[in-house]
Amino acid sequence: MVGVPRWGQDDEDLLRAYEMAVAIRSGQQLNAIPTTWPTPPGETVHSEVQCTLQQFIGANVSYNRGGFLALGNPLFTAATLGASLLYNASQRRNAERQAAVQWRAANHGLAYFSNRRLALQGQTGWFEIPWSELRNAAIDPAGIIVWPSSGPPLRLVLPWLACHYVLLRYLAFNDSTPVEIPDDLARRAAAAGRPLPSPMPVLPASSQWAPPDPTQGRPH
Repeated sequence: MVGVPRWGQDDEDLLRAYEMAVAIRSGQQLNAIPTTWPTPPGETVHSEVQCTLQQFIGANVSYNRGGFLALGNPLFTAATLGASLLYNASQRRNAERQAAVQWRAANHGLAYFSNRRLALQGQTGWFEIPWSELRNAAIDPAGIIVWPSSGPPLRLVLPWLACHYVLLRYLAFNDSTPVEIPDDLARRAAAAGRPLPSPMPVLPASSQWAPPDPTQGRPH
């Protein structure tokens, strides 16, 4: 459309997440998507996407202690010992930084969001966690953070972040995440023929969301 400002993938992700949350609150049914994963009877897949799995953990890091052999002049000996101490202190600080608890990549591959679990067919092996094992979830600029009932927090780094967060909250906790759209984006969407309902519908007692089949790992 001539004269209508375009938006990027992040804007489109937010719009689709909003539309998804509205569909959930409107009580639409959840549809399955085709997948090559051989799921057992009764299990359906609702998104299939490339994902990096990270863990919030520390690491065991060792460092070499440097040493100097100094013979003869006592002043020279003191100087070399001082240099050795400084070197060892620097190595120790570097090792402590590397060992500190932080987000560390644990696996990468194809993630499946099913009605029963999150599964990852990854480079380092198969990983899965039933939704019933999750205690909470949050979103940050890098990905979706989930807290299992045991083990360290996990972060899912994947495209269409807002959409997948709304989907995960629904599958894991049967709730609908409210999505706020900036006024500027709402105006641009309306100008492009995609007016957004406002306010967001009240969540019914029993709600389900019905996304069409995703394209390139994008739930919508």
